[in-house]
Amino acid sequence: MWVWWFYATGTKHAHQLEGACVLADPAYDRAASDGAVDMAAVTDGDATSEMENWMGNLPEELHNVPLNHLAIPGSHDSCSYTISPQAEIAPDNEYYGNKLLKLLGPIGKQIMYSWSVTQNITTKEQLQAGIRYFDIRIAVRKDPKDENLYLIHGLFGAVVDNFLVEVKEFLENHKKEVILVHFQHFYNMTDTDHNRLLNKLTSAFGPLMCQFTTDLDNITLASLWRRGYQMITFYGHEKLAKYHPYLWPTSYIPNPWPDEDDAARLVTFWNQTLQQGRDPKAFFVLQAVGTPQPSTVTMHICNSLRVYVVPKVNAVLESWLSSQVPGSGNHTCNIIMSDFVEMNNYRIPKMVVEMNRKLLENVSASAGDEMV
Repeated sequence: MWVWWFYATGTKHAHQLEGACVLADPAYDRAASDGAVDMAAVTDGDATSEMENWMGNLPEELHNVPLNHLAIPGSHDSCSYTISPQAEIAPDNEYYGNKLLKLLGPIGKQIMYSWSVTQNITTKEQLQAGIRYFDIRIAVRKDPKDENLYLIHGLFGAVVDNFLVEVKEFLENHKKEVILVHFQHFYNMTDTDHNRLLNKLTSAFGPLMCQFTTDLDNITLASLWRRGYQMITFYGHEKLAKYHPYLWPTSYIPNPWPDEDDAARLVTFWNQTLQQGRDPKAFFVLQAVGTPQPSTVTMHICNSLRVYVVPKVNAVLESWLSSQVPGSGNHTCNIIMSDFVEMNNYRIPKMVVEMNRKLLENVSASAGDEMV
């Protein structure tokens, strides 16, 4: 992570950085000291009811299109909205996070928080906004008495149960919506911890979980609706996943990571990724996100990911998406994962869903060929 840079700057620079942030605190970010969010400041409006039910409202011609050929909006580090500057450092950031905390004290956590949060709105609000792919990272605390499983990104967030409850409530009230949950990273988890998580999943979703199959051509909305499936679960523990029929191996959902925060270079990465081609027999995640680089954070230490990086990335993403298409080809989009999905009145998830209209042209063309 970027945090190593601060340790490398040494104590002298650390004191300079601390002084700079004290001058800016607490107004250097909307979150202030308690992590609270003023939603009026980050969005121009609410997600529409059409987005809340967008899968069920797709034209009938698209009901038999494989899910991995549709355009699906996703959120990056979906539950990072639950972390706070007061939380303990998470194991994905443990070594350098503790170094930063030693150098800067409590303000070190505020810096970590400001550059680790990637979403402002809750799981429920993301679902209502049309998000159907969720990027999840889970860890346990070192306290043997604490058996909870926590959502993390740099810092500890809420227990995973909160996420599961919001998803379950949404699916119960939206029978034609299907979500993809990607448990991408696990930290400090034993087999017992994994079994605890799997028990939570089966208890909450059970028959809603789609069993793994290599035949993705038959994973369509129509087929999922017929069987009552609403959830596809990718599990980042491959050895464990193969013993559970409802867990999908992550090899069926590649998601190349652009370790970059420059908007222009990200566009180059996205273009090169699609040019290299993807497996049309698997799902595919395009990471349309900016990863803060050490130099960026150091030069803008009292800023945040949301204020300094994401607006520029999302702006070029909107332009780039206008020329992209979903579908069965090797150079098409599937899942588009982005940060702060509520920005610009939920523009990015709306654009991603709208991309599916381009599939209607292909369906109509195929029907015309059959008529001939």
